[in-house]
Amino acid sequence: MFERYATPCRTDGAGKVNLLFTDGNSEEAYEDGLGIAYVVEQFPSESFLALPARQQQEEYLDRMHAALVRCANQLGWDRKPLDAARARMIAEHFASGFFWKKPIASPDRTWKVQAYIQAGVETWIELVFFNNQLVEQRRVRFSRIPTSAGPAEFVLGRIEWLDKQTVRVVQKNGRDFWTCTVDGSLAFHYPRAEQGDPHGIFDLGRMYWEGLYVLPDHKRALALIHASAAAGYKHAQRFLAAQAPDAKLD
Repeated sequence: MFERYATPCRTDGAGKVNLLFTDGNSEEAYEDGLGIAYVVEQFPSESFLALPARQQQEEYLDRMHAALVRCANQLGWDRKPLDAARARMIAEHFASGFFWKKPIASPDRTWKVQAYIQAGVETWIELVFFNNQLVEQRRVRFSRIPTSAGPAEFVLGRIEWLDKQTVRVVQKNGRDFWTCTVDGSLAFHYPRAEQGDPHGIFDLGRMYWEGLYVLPDHKRALALIHASAAAGYKHAQRFLAAQAPDAKLD
């Protein structure tokens, strides 16, 4: 993340910095004579793990910044670029975005599409459509990945054009997928639910309820979970009783 936010910083005497976190006491920074600077920073792991995800980010940044500042003070570097990077991370809410792999051309070469990952406390994934001159035409957000759900690679198993207007994004499981047209029409396909399996319908409802891989949609989630419960699926019935006892469908 520092690579995205940092401004150039002279690090005379060291081409690389290794930050070593410890539950013990901090030590001074030192340079080993081979162009590598080492700095040890106290990191209270137990209290860190008890923090909410956003506060974990802030705590980690503060500890990393403190270590780099001590390294700069010890080795005589200008710390202003480090302070500027920290301030920008906080101001931009730790956002870190990047394109995934290369653009893929449509069969008629009119369009190109590429996935864009916006990483932070939670990760959002968009499809970006370009014309054949690589000028951006449209962005369609299609997936949300909470911190606990794992890497974006699961969602981006395969991206392919179905025809000259429609893209399909297949999850790594090779089963579940999105379709998206160049005009922004988006649909998620979950075969287990589409085949009428009450368990699959409930699982899809939970995904929409939690915003797990799909975009959060409580109205759609409740419709699915009610349908699963009506089909006799016990977990759906218990979910409605515990999580949404007063929820009404329009």
